[in-house]
Amino acid sequence: MDGWFLITGATGGLGKAFCAACAQRGCRLFLTDRSGESLEALARGLKNAYGIQVRTFACDLAAESGRDALAAAVADASVPLAGLINVAGIDVEGEFTSLSLQNIRAIMQLNMVSVAENIHRMLRFHEEGEHFMIINVASLAAFQPMPYKALYAATKRFLVQLSLGIREELHPLGISVTVLCPCGMPTTPECIAAIEAQGIVGRLTTMNPGDVVEYALERALRGKAIAVPGGINRFVRFAAILLPQTWTARLVHWQWSRALMRRCGTLRPQEHGGAA
Repeated sequence: MDGWFLITGATGGLGKAFCAACAQRGCRLFLTDRSGESLEALARGLKNAYGIQVRTFACDLAAESGRDALAAAVADASVPLAGLINVAGIDVEGEFTSLSLQNIRAIMQLNMVSVAENIHRMLRFHEEGEHFMIINVASLAAFQPMPYKALYAATKRFLVQLSLGIREELHPLGISVTVLCPCGMPTTPECIAAIEAQGIVGRLTTMNPGDVVEYALERALRGKAIAVPGGINRFVRFAAILLPQTWTARLVHWQWSRALMRRCGTLRPQEHGGAA
C-alpha cells in the first residue's frame, strides 16, 4: 500500500484501527471526523509512532455543507489519493416509530448519502493509471431485516448494493471496491453494553477492531468484493440468505427485544457511533 488514503470517521474505534493499520503499511493519511481536537491528537500519535504524513479536516458528513467542505479541503491540499475508506456511520437501536425525524435524516445522510458522494467526488483525485482502493464499512446487519435496527440495517444493505454495483463499473479503471460487513465490536462503553445484552450470541459474534481491519485490508488487497470477518459471522450471513426473510425478522425481533429490555428496560431509541 502506498499513497494518500482518506479515512472518514477516523477517531472512532474502527477508524483508529484503520488509521494504525494503514500507517503501519507506510500510507500517508488524510483524516476526517467531527472533532478537530480529537483529529489533531490522533494525527500527532500517528506521526510519532509511524513517521508518516497526516492531514486532518474536521467536518460533519451528515450535513451537505460538511461534505462540500471536505471535497474542497482535499482539492486545496492537492494530494493524489490512492484510497478511500468510508468508516463514518451512525447506529440507532429502538422502535422505528420512536425515532425522531432528526435521527432518521442523520442516519440516512451519514450512512448512505455521504458515502455515495464521497466516492463520486474523491475519484477525481485518483491518479490515472494508478490503483485506487475503496473500502466501504457496512455491517452483518445488511444481510437480514432487523427489527429495532430496521433503518440502520437498510442503510447498510444500501452500501452492499452500491459497492457491488460500482465495483464492476470501476474495475476497468484500476479501482477496486470492497464492502466490509462486521458484527459487533467493543469500541465504546455503549457498544460493549449492547454486546453484553445479547448474551452468548453477542459474545460469539464480537471481534476486536484490529482483527476486523486486518481481515478487511487483506481481502481488499486481494481485490475481494465482500469481507465478513469471523467464521461464525460468515455462517450467519449464509444462514440469513437461505432462510425466509420473514423467519429471520421474527427471530431477530425476539432476540433484540429481549436484549434491549435487559440493557435499559425500554425499547426507546439508543444511539451510538460506529459503523458496524
